[in-house]
Amino acid sequence: MAHLFLLCGLTLWGFHAHKLINQQAVYSLPPEMRSFFLLHQEELRELAVNPDKRRFAVKGEAEKHFIDLEAFGDSATYTLPRSWTAAKETLGEEFLRQNGILPGIST
Repeated sequence: MAHLFLLCGLTLWGFHAHKLINQQAVYSLPPEMRSFFLLHQEELRELAVNPDKRRFAVKGEAEKHFIDLEAFGDSATYTLPRSWTAAKETLGEEFLRQNGILPGIST
């Protein structure tokens, strides 16, 4: 029973965290933008979880919502290619396939 509670809690944390981040982000906006977003804050909060809902509802969508940056070594955020074509050239299609990065896309 404890395991079930833990699993449910982790799923809810993901939705809760996205909502909280969007809600708090409104307060970091410049004053001239903040008033508009405060009017729509609840809607932004609720829409923040739509991508995660889709991840669970549409087959093949889940792998588009996660990337294991550790597979790319230190400084991956700065050194990863910025386009699919550059990724294939730099890392190779086999590496991309083995790491589950956008399988089935070929451009």
